[in-house]
Amino acid sequence: MTLIRRIRPAVLVAVAVTLAACQGEPERRDREPQSPVSVRVSPVGTGTAAAVLPARVVPVQEAEVATRMAGTLASVSVDVGDAVAAGARLAIVDDADLQARIRSARAQAELARKTFERVENLARDGAASPQELDEAQARLSAAEGAVADAEAQGAYAVIRAPFAGLVTARMVDAGDMASPGLPLMRLASRAVKVVADLPAERARGLQNGDPVEVAVAGRTLSGRVLRVVQALNPASQRIRVEVEVEGTPLPGTLARVRLPGAAVVGEGTRWLPVDALVRSGQLTGVFAVEQDTLRLRWVRLGQRSGDAVELLSGPAGDMAVVRDPAPELRDGQPVSSAARVPFDASGAAAGDASGEAVEARGSSGEAAGPGSDNGYTTGADR
Repeated sequence: MTLIRRIRPAVLVAVAVTLAACQGEPERRDREPQSPVSVRVSPVGTGTAAAVLPARVVPVQEAEVATRMAGTLASVSVDVGDAVAAGARLAIVDDADLQARIRSARAQAELARKTFERVENLARDGAASPQELDEAQARLSAAEGAVADAEAQGAYAVIRAPFAGLVTARMVDAGDMASPGLPLMRLASRAVKVVADLPAERARGLQNGDPVEVAVAGRTLSGRVLRVVQALNPASQRIRVEVEVEGTPLPGTLARVRLPGAAVVGEGTRWLPVDALVRSGQLTGVFAVEQDTLRLRWVRLGQRSGDAVELLSGPAGDMAVVRDPAPELRDGQPVSSAARVPFDASGAAAGDASGEAVEARGSSGEAAGPGSDNGYTTGADR
């Protein structure tokens, strides 16, 4: 017990010293004022956005070739990648039973013809009534119709190309069973077009013949609007626009259609200079000068056009953003001077729009706040 009484005061003293240390002065940087900085700023610009929208290259004509009769495929004459002319033979259906039907129909027609001739001679001599002559004529016409029907069915045994093009898919081989409506192969024309499904506000004002630019496979092709479907797709609520392009890009290639002068709804699109962007983790922002103080404002971006990027959402009203912000800038830091740098957003509509969302490049970090390590990547690090 004596030993415990001696140790207890020593422990209490140690705890008191620890608590006093924990209640010491706050970090020096929290009570030190932030140094004023000089920055270069530009106002957020307003301009008309050129629509840059996804599209795809498709054949002008495309068909899944099938047969109208059931039967076993006797032969398939083409393979994937083969070029065929209009009317070229693609496959043949075994028609042995159909040929037997044709022969039977022809024999019945020949019998009906001879019967009609006999009745006609008898009627001429008064030995057959007009009724018998009419019945013989009707049987002859029916037999001839049966022959024509059987021969027409026989023509379906040979499957031919409906137009000139390339065989892009083949689903059957010789010996497979063909059924009416079941695709045997797919045929596509060499001529192509570009198809884009546009929001209604983007398609407003477009007319047949309007010039457009199409970016495909690393090239920019000139084109013109071939057709604007004047009806909304009920599922996607978009309008189909078809574009005729120079050259022959491969069908199925993804493309981007740029529609100069296609204005968006509203008074105009707001644009930011690309070199004003900063990033923190998954967030992208800009430094704005508000009442001689830096404020970090988060933004959501759209398409890029040259040195400008579309501002989809962010602070409302006029805003002056810092150009090429230094890494040491902090939210809440005072501004000693702000030199204005020109920024012309009207050139964004005429620039080379990529149509891709833009974000400042850099490593992730925590969002910056007053008195904290910045934790973001600025324009100087890009």
